[in-house]
Formats: sequence, C-alpha cells, structure tokens
Amino acid sequence: MDATNLLREEFAKRQIGSKAFMALYAEVMALVQRCSGYYDGRGKDDLASLEPAAARVFHSHWLYLTTGLMNASAAVLMLKAAIRDDVSLEAVADEIGDIRFLEGGNLQSRRECLPAIVVEMTEQLERVKQEIARYVRIVAPRPREFPDDPDGGSLPGFGPQAA
Repeated sequence: MDATNLLREEFAKRQIGSKAFMALYAEVMALVQRCSGYYDGRGKDDLASLEPAAARVFHSHWLYLTTGLMNASAAVLMLKAAIRDDVSLEAVADEIGDIRFLEGGNLQSRRECLPAIVVEMTEQLERVKQEIARYVRIVAPRPREFPDDPDGGSLPGFGPQAA
C-alpha cells in the first residue's frame, strides 16, 4: 500500500471511530428499533383506521422506510466492522457501493396520508442517510460505476440526490 492510501485509510478509520460516527450508529440502531416497535404496536392500529387508499400509501411508504433503514443499518454496521479490522476498508467500500436505497420516498405528496410518527421517522431516515453519505465518501472517495446508473457512478441513495 502506498503512502497516500495508507494515510487515507488511517484518516478513514479515525473518522469512523469518532464519537460523531458512534452517535450516528446509535441513532440508526435506535431508529430501527423505534420503527419496529411502532409497526408491531401502534402502527397496526393506525393502519386499521386508514381508508383503503391511504392504507395503500401507508404500505408503499412503509416499504420505502423499512428498506431505507435496513440499508442504513447495513452501511453503519459495515463501517463499524472496518474500525475493528473485521473487514478491510476496501471490502467495506465495495459492499457499501452495492447498497441502493429505494427512491420514491416522496414524503411531500404522502405527508397528508401518513401518521405523524411515520413522517417523523422518514425525516430522520433522510437526515441519517446524509450523514452516512459523508462517511461513505471518506471510505470510498471514488464513485463506483454502475452500468445502469444514469448519474455515471454516484452512490445511489447516498448524498444530495437521494433527499
């Protein structure tokens, strides 16, 4: 490994070992738990009270939210594994490059149909995705190329285009 890559790797490990990253990790995991608890509890009551059209919006949006949370948690778990040297940063960059967040959260058009807590959890997810994007750019500074990616290799679901 040349000196530039060694410095980049040391910098990346310091960043993903920081208190800020650990706080992000904890926030993502807490959001996963909150989302799960809501859906298994009050979410069932909220869903039952919706009109059929609103229930379809809820289900569609719930898929977006839970898939986004699954991908966000996978990303922070992989980053955390890199600081423990369980996997190399290169392997993490490759795996994170394969994560694709679902597009189409379109919260603005759905806001009227969704319970306030779902809107709040979605807004929190969008914010943590932006934070994850910052760490992804540190670990994988060069965008991966996806043959079907019209943006020419941007990391889908990470960064400003995902919001």
